[in-house]
Amino acid sequence: MLGGQAWYYQQIIRLAGDEEADPDLGILKAVGAYVKDELSRAFLTRRARLIAR
Repeated sequence: MLGGQAWYYQQIIRLAGDEEADPDLGILKAVGAYVKDELSRAFLTRRARLIAR
């Protein structure tokens, strides 16, 4: 289930960035990219909150 969600998430991110969808994107690669994106966004959010104090 997470693999499918990650795959669709990555396709939406690609479309939002004016790229074409990649139907050949593998599930494992999509999960890896999804986890990387989420950790990156969490780090940036935490850093922004610390700076705003």
